[in-house]
Amino acid sequence: MSEALRDFGGFDHNAQAVAIVERLERRYATFDGLDLTFEALEGIIAHNGPLVGADGLQTGKHAGKPIPKDIRRAVELRGIDLAKHASAEAQIAALADDCAYLAADLEDGVRSGVIDLRRVREVEIVDRVWRASDLDAVGDQERRAHEISRGLINRMVSDITQTSAELLQGLTHPDQVRERAEPSIRLSEPMLALQGELKSWLYANLYWSEAVKDEADEAARNVGELATWFLEEPSLMPGEWGMGLDAADAQMIADRVRDYVSGMTDRYAMAQHQTIASGRALAPSI
Repeated sequence: MSEALRDFGGFDHNAQAVAIVERLERRYATFDGLDLTFEALEGIIAHNGPLVGADGLQTGKHAGKPIPKDIRRAVELRGIDLAKHASAEAQIAALADDCAYLAADLEDGVRSGVIDLRRVREVEIVDRVWRASDLDAVGDQERRAHEISRGLINRMVSDITQTSAELLQGLTHPDQVRERAEPSIRLSEPMLALQGELKSWLYANLYWSEAVKDEADEAARNVGELATWFLEEPSLMPGEWGMGLDAADAQMIADRVRDYVSGMTDRYAMAQHQTIASGRALAPSI
């Protein structure tokens, strides 16, 4: 979808998360959004670290690009400093997400048959868990997979706890965490290297495996086509999503498309793609 919307700001996951909690959720009578606390919104925006450098432009994978307008709006309303780290709690959430998805993806890969459990011992941290839990004595593959997942999380969480406790010593105010040059919640360098090895192995043997990559490529292609079709013909979007756009400029249409498509579940996106593709195939050529 980012490619389809490249001339209209592309797609940014953090910015869309902000859009959801600040304006797209409609659960209250008098305002849009969820009325989150400063800390919660700051965490959504900056849980992976400062978004901007000294030049005021985005850093990291979005380096040189302007700040998405949903983030700009939230920053102006709430006074969030994009050049600073988020709170310790937000940093914990970011690391917890990394640890959880690595362990869960490994377990899911084994259960789906994409990953050969015997080969996972090529990864040092997995081999350590295997030996510590004596998994040679366990015959059930699902039990092995779950024990590996549990052991990985235990090791990473213990490392984060010990490393971060040392980094937080002497701090007396939350803003000291925000103003540091480096994160205050993090893995030790040895554990970071072990985690990096696991990530690389999962990319090579799971995420980029033929079975998974083919499905992911098809899903990305379908979502991109949906976005393109809606840009060309906004009335294809149902209900209020496609309403009021007859005189709208291209940017307004693109913003509506971004909000609509990004809110789809996988199943709904597949159904929408199939329905619209069938209709386009039956439409008379002009």
